[in-house]
Amino acid sequence: MVKNKSGFVGVGAYGGNQVRPFYKESYPSAIVATSIDTTQSSGDETGNALKGILSRLNNIKAGKFVVGLGAAGGVYAFGWIQNLIQGFSDLGKAMEILKAGNLTDAGFDSLLNLTKGLSESQAKLLASSTALSEAQRVLLLMNTGMSEAEAQAAVAAMGLSAANGTAAASTVTLSGALSGLWATLMVNPLILVAAGVTAAVAAISSYNNSVKEAVSSARESGNTWEETNTSIEDNISRIQELRTELESGTLTEQEAADAKSELLSIQESLTDSYGNQVEGIDLINGSLQQQVDLLDKVSQKQSENFLNENKKGIDKATKEMEKNRHTYAGRFYDDGSDEAEAIKTSIKKLQDTYGDEVVKLDKSSDGITTDIHINADATQAKEVLNDFMTEISGIEDTYGESDMTDLMLSNASAGLSEANDVLEEYQSLYEQAQKAEMKSDKTLFSADGKEQTAAKWISDYTRII
Repeated sequence: MVKNKSGFVGVGAYGGNQVRPFYKESYPSAIVATSIDTTQSSGDETGNALKGILSRLNNIKAGKFVVGLGAAGGVYAFGWIQNLIQGFSDLGKAMEILKAGNLTDAGFDSLLNLTKGLSESQAKLLASSTALSEAQRVLLLMNTGMSEAEAQAAVAAMGLSAANGTAAASTVTLSGALSGLWATLMVNPLILVAAGVTAAVAAISSYNNSVKEAVSSARESGNTWEETNTSIEDNISRIQELRTELESGTLTEQEAADAKSELLSIQESLTDSYGNQVEGIDLINGSLQQQVDLLDKVSQKQSENFLNENKKGIDKATKEMEKNRHTYAGRFYDDGSDEAEAIKTSIKKLQDTYGDEVVKLDKSSDGITTDIHINADATQAKEVLNDFMTEISGIEDTYGESDMTDLMLSNASAGLSEANDVLEEYQSLYEQAQKAEMKSDKTLFSADGKEQTAAKWISDYTRII
């Protein structure tokens, strides 16, 4: 990056010290030279002008320009465009104040605030408005850094009259200003390349961060859901146990009173936690089946909420956990040696356990060189790669270490590390989501003349054993 007192700025774009210059004062003149449309409202102009700029930016082919901008150049370029657009925004607001006419003292104060960051050329453009008095024009120009004498001379040079304002406020719009922005950018195409790269990286980074945040939030929600689900299941089990004891008729009067007291305590706790969702609950006198069904519905609702409110994070976890991951485990030479035969035996053992699509051999055209590939999701990859490393380590114990087996162990270890990272990041959330899916599934399954959801069947079975 190069900048000197005259406003010359350049971006190193050629891998050395060469720069492509542009001048800060170039964009105001581009505004003045732009054909200005006054037929649309300010909002429409802004939207249409921005759409036009974005369309042009999207149509730029980076290959037309010299690439290789450094990261610092890209950051600067993007920031420069942002500042430039902000400048046009302030200029547009100032124009609107002048367009309104009948400028009050408060209005002029607002105008001065908006022009503090404008260039001299932009300030002169505003000062040319017939809505301003000569004294106000002088003050406006001084506000941008001119001395009083310089400002008075500039106003005198304008030679304005009520009839010939060179850029009356009523004829200047933000649409023209933004079109001027495009003209400025086209003078400096390299900055578009830098800004385009920076914007793309920023967008990708922003998206990745949003996904990470969604996963983190979903993980916390998953832990809360799991605690809630476990609590409901524990309460159901305890309710069934107490009701069975009460109905047995074997409890003493005090034991029965204690059992009812505990049921009432559970009922109050459930009401505090779930409110209207457990309306009508009666753990002491109500039908046991109805109370259990009511709590199952609460669990189902909690599961639905967890899945719906954390969809983005759960989708990411599901994608990562179910993704088929490839590990190139190395190669051996099927030359009939004892070591080669031992490797083939181990691979066959793994294929019998996991399948030949998971543990795959790829023999080259020479009929000897054989590559080993392992394709599995993270959960299975952890098992397969552990078993594979155990087999190869056993072969090394028998035949000694070799570059071939060392490479196999190294590659498998890398694949195992990747699988473990995925499991550490996503497994708990994925499994929680799978359980919640089952809990929220309202599909009924029949057995022995009884219809229940899958979750209810499993729950009943778990309670029995």
